[in-house]
Amino acid sequence: LASTIQHRTIQQQTIQQ
Repeated sequence: LASTIQHRTIQQQTIQQ
């Protein structure tokens, strides 16, 4: 689960940038 949450967080950060 942690890996999935981290991956989604990375995607959100990329969109913000």
